[in-house]
Amino acid sequence: MKSLDLEAAIGSQISQATGSHHSEINKARADLFDRYMGEPYGNERRNRSTVVATEVSDVIEWVMPELMEVFTSGDKVASFEPQGPEDEEAADQETDAVNYVFYRQNDGFMAMYNFLKDGLVQRNGYIKRWWESKERAWTESYEDLTPEEFMAQHAKYEEMAAAGEVEIRGVDVEETEDGISAEIQLYTEEKKLKVMALPPEEVLIKSQWNQVSLDDCPFVAHRRTVTVSDLVEMGYDRKQAESLPTSHGDDDMSEEHVDRFTTKGAVETSDEQESDASMREVLVHECYMLVDYNDDGIAERRKVTVAGTSNNILRWADGTEDNEEVYGVPISAWTPIPIPHKHAGRSYAELVTDLQRVNTTLLRQMLDNIYAANNATREIARDGIDGENTIKDLLVDMPGKVIRTKAPGHYIEHRPPDVVSQSLAAMEYTATVRENRTGVNRHNQGMDADSLNKTATGARLQMTQGMKKLMLVARVAAETGVRHLFRGIHSDLRNGAGKALKLRLRGQYVEVDPRQWRDRSDMTVSVGIGTGNREERMGYLTAIIAEQKEHLLAGSNLATPAQLFNSYERFIEGAGFKNAEEFFVNPVTAQPEAPEQPEADPMESVAKIEFGKAQIKEQGATQRKAMDLEAKQREQMLSAQQDQARLAYDYQNMSLTDDRERDKAIMEAAVRLSEKQGDADSAFELEALKALMTPPAGFN
Repeated sequence: MKSLDLEAAIGSQISQATGSHHSEINKARADLFDRYMGEPYGNERRNRSTVVATEVSDVIEWVMPELMEVFTSGDKVASFEPQGPEDEEAADQETDAVNYVFYRQNDGFMAMYNFLKDGLVQRNGYIKRWWESKERAWTESYEDLTPEEFMAQHAKYEEMAAAGEVEIRGVDVEETEDGISAEIQLYTEEKKLKVMALPPEEVLIKSQWNQVSLDDCPFVAHRRTVTVSDLVEMGYDRKQAESLPTSHGDDDMSEEHVDRFTTKGAVETSDEQESDASMREVLVHECYMLVDYNDDGIAERRKVTVAGTSNNILRWADGTEDNEEVYGVPISAWTPIPIPHKHAGRSYAELVTDLQRVNTTLLRQMLDNIYAANNATREIARDGIDGENTIKDLLVDMPGKVIRTKAPGHYIEHRPPDVVSQSLAAMEYTATVRENRTGVNRHNQGMDADSLNKTATGARLQMTQGMKKLMLVARVAAETGVRHLFRGIHSDLRNGAGKALKLRLRGQYVEVDPRQWRDRSDMTVSVGIGTGNREERMGYLTAIIAEQKEHLLAGSNLATPAQLFNSYERFIEGAGFKNAEEFFVNPVTAQPEAPEQPEADPMESVAKIEFGKAQIKEQGATQRKAMDLEAKQREQMLSAQQDQARLAYDYQNMSLTDDRERDKAIMEAAVRLSEKQGDADSAFELEALKALMTPPAGFN
């Protein structure tokens, strides 16, 4: 497909997509956002009450703590199930790594908070994943180093370079009188998986898409305004980025965007007044679409980034287009109340917007009634006016004021009938309707003092029914957006990690290589314990622990120490603590302890000490004997060496004597040899003496 044809197809999809400029869903979501913010309705009248009720905000702000506790109270929101006994350790490590990337390497708490609140207020919440690469170049300088110190520093960076942590781009060395001065140019590229919740107005979806999940959606786009500087920093062609038309702000974005950033008291600035050209904003669409780009008859998922009003495909700095095949849509979605066969369901804000409007009307009329009662309409007959005094007195607004008239009976006050009680009764009715719709009632809010006088059973039933509705919302969020998000993080780490990751898991730094992970589809999302049924579940766990203890003490095989530890782990998590091993030892991973030695008898210890002293004394005597024997052997060796020297001398004299004296000398040497054979202790000495008896070669 040619680039122009692809740009035309993308432009057509953008103009028809749900969430496009001035679409109906944008107007509806903008109105829901205004109701949450308590903005005026536009029907206010001068000199009348303009108060706005806050039912939408009250309900959302009550639901949010419960949902956040569900998804952030533990270390493991999502866990991957092992495929067999041999896969348990790998599944646990992958679970820890994925949760670590979301909550530690990213601001996971706020990302989850925004993701959930967008759905509760504006029907759908969206969260996006992407790889972010940051380059860093710096220079390490050293002065007055010895050769050994310089070699040690250089070896350290060589080791880091071999491990792929840094790249050495240059080394400048200068020798001075004081030592070695060096500059080492280093470079590194950090690649990190980022996660961020998206404003709903920035997400475009193919019209009439009928599923909450976006995995199979033919067209999904992330629309936003980006500065020219950001485009160049991301690696796009600078010349093209600077030639793109400037975004016209509100004209290019939706009504939702306008409402979000034009609140009361805000000071708006125009992009046209931006003096720095690099900070000029342009409109960018990052599109994920199914298209038959290679003309094989099968549409594949491609990521194409376009910018400007003409939807020009952006080019990288090397001239290639930002057009690549990808394996999925990196945007996860959820809706609190799904509607079958629709992408946008119903939000919690929608459940009470009509009640907020009714209560706003009741509040305004009730306050107007009170104002009118406190400032009654005054009637004075013309004949009763005392010149200018009566008018001046009427304009005074204070208790106990005096009104001067010509004659009594000419001044009358008209007060409206009291409607406060009727207004409060109507507002009580709307509160009951709100409780039935949302499950948020006065008993689980702790707002009604009279709830203490109601029966415990009735209050518990109301709380249970309300929490069931909330837990259903939590389960919907878990099975749609949260499940898709964590499975996507797992896939991104498998396919996008260029090297092993060093993560701090379970209190220790370990090296995890996602490239070795297996593809996993079996994953569970833990829906935590809300405050409404926490006590009930903690009571069940207490009973289970008591039963397990009884079976263990009785020697029954119905419970094992590992199962008891699991119960303690759930109990501690329910109490708000994250690590059960801070309180109990895990019998599965614990190292076996050495057997305890029996306590020694004091008298036995004294006997052992005396026996030890005797052993030391005996060892000393043995060592002394060995030293004496060694000295004697050295003395004998020295004597043998002296005899060898004398015999050699005798052999030389033998050559000058006759045979008779030679024979006599040999006989005397033999006698000495026999004597030495009785005293010598080593074979070496015997052989030396025998050699002395052997005449030298050529001796006659």
